Amino acid sequence: MGTELQTATAAGPLSGASFLRPQSIEEAWRVAKYIAESDLAPKDYQGKPQNAIIAVMMGAEVGLAPMQAIQNIAVINGRPSLWGDAMLALVRNHPEFESISETFDDASMTAKCVIKRRGNEAHTVKFSKEDATKAGLWGKQGPWTHYAKRMLQLRARGFCCRDTFPDALRGLSSAEESRDLPVDITAQTTRTDPKPTRTERMKSHLSDAKEQNGADPEPVAEPAATPEATVLPGKSDPVEIARGILKEAAAKTPALESLENAWFSREVQDLRKSADAGQRKHMVNIKDQLKRELTGEEKPAPKKGAAKAPAHPGGQLPANHADRLAAGGTYANAFLELSKALAATNAAKPQELSKAWEANEADWSDEIKSEDDFNALLEMRDALYAQAAAKGFPQQGK
Repeated sequence: MGTELQTATAAGPLSGASFLRPQSIEEAWRVAKYIAESDLAPKDYQGKPQNAIIAVMMGAEVGLAPMQAIQNIAVINGRPSLWGDAMLALVRNHPEFESISETFDDASMTAKCVIKRRGNEAHTVKFSKEDATKAGLWGKQGPWTHYAKRMLQLRARGFCCRDTFPDALRGLSSAEESRDLPVDITAQTTRTDPKPTRTERMKSHLSDAKEQNGADPEPVAEPAATPEATVLPGKSDPVEIARGILKEAAAKTPALESLENAWFSREVQDLRKSADAGQRKHMVNIKDQLKRELTGEEKPAPKKGAAKAPAHPGGQLPANHADRLAAGGTYANAFLELSKALAATNAAKPQELSKAWEANEADWSDEIKSEDDFNALLEMRDALYAQAAAKGFPQQGK
């Protein structure tokens, strides 16, 4: 006996808050970073802004707002897929959608989905217990055991939606179907890291300079020169793992290019993110020492009598401060934000300026385009810190 599950006609456009729709790649990246840091994000996106931005961009391709994309696009076996209800929403939102009917025959355990596209014959897809058994799905641990009827319905719906509205779905399959496919191990193990862009290299060099903080590189103890002296199984120290990767790269030809590419690889960058400040500094020293060994360059001798620059020099803004404000961008935004914090600094809130810097430093550093711009930002910050100190509220610079 058949059971009518759903009959629908064309729906209006998908809704979504327009103020959350990024208008540029920079805005999309910022949204993705916020999402990745949120506990509300699905686990596929927590701590992975690069995954989140791809989901947001792919959602925009099919008409989903950023948060709709994050909640309804799943990363399964390295491929984005749509959950069944989101797939149906996109199909119903298509201007040529006319109707859909989903039924289930309890006697034969068969789900049926019929979709009518305007100007075309109605398309029917059935998926039965017999089909699921042939595919090795029936009785499979998980939803196929607990919600078998629902899984049959979603499989019929997914095939019918993809057959009838491939232009609306842009090649995306249903998440319910994707997670039943075998894992593509080859695709995961043969992935290579792309060559870093000039911007990525600049950001890393700026980061290196900050980690060094003007100090001379520390001596690096070298491990025994044996083939096994690279990454040791089970070794968890990020410094030693990075050392092994970099030494292995430096042994290849061309050595300098291989070393540079290894330094910017995702694996080493992830190790740097997981390390503390001292470990990151040690990694920079290892990379610099290997580079000196390859080029024959001698380690620079420490300058006698060199004094560390004061944290808050003189309170002087950069010479081209006015021009930078007129040009707008990161410098102007940072100056406005820090000036507001300086104005709020008082006896009750003595560290407002430091808090403002610490809250925005990562974003501002990401937006910096050159070392000159970065140094100007630091010079402006220290000038404002000096003004705070003159008011009697010294700030703790970074």
